[in-house]
Parts: sequence; structure tokens; C-alpha cells
Amino acid sequence: MRTTGKQCGLAATGVYQPSLRSPWLAAKEVDPDRLKKTIVVVKHEEKPGRLLLDRRPSQEGLAWVKYEMDGQEVEVDLLAVELVAFMEA
Repeated sequence: MRTTGKQCGLAATGVYQPSLRSPWLAAKEVDPDRLKKTIVVVKHEEKPGRLLLDRRPSQEGLAWVKYEMDGQEVEVDLLAVELVAFMEA
């Protein structure tokens, strides 16, 4: 089934018109108490870093840390990691 330009948010000329957008694409309300993209700031062996939440550790109790000083990424024992702060990226 082919849709017309008007149903897709396009005028007959092919120019996008935001007023024709689907109601499901409407902007969401912003909750000031929620973080959009969270950075978990930590300290490991007295070096500041952040947890890499998108890398899977090799076993339970470990996590990946990226050091702020040199950008090195290492897998460390979570018992050796000190939680410093949560920040928004």
C-alpha cells in the first residue's frame, strides 16, 4: 500500500511540513528529575573515570571503566571501584 505525501507529512510538492506530523511523533514532556543520558563517574586506583555501560563484562562483579586521563579502557573488579557521581551527558 502506497501512502500519499500528505499522510507522510509531505505536501504535494514533497516539502516536509511539521504540522502534518503524526500525533505519535509529538514531543514528549521533559521531566526535570530524569537524566537523559547518564554518566556514572567513578574512581579506580585513585584515577578518575567513568563506567562504560554499553560494554558487557566477562563475568559478574566486573565492569569496564574508561579513565579520564588517558582514555584507556580496562575491565576492573567492582569492589575496587568508588562511586563518585551521576552526571548528564
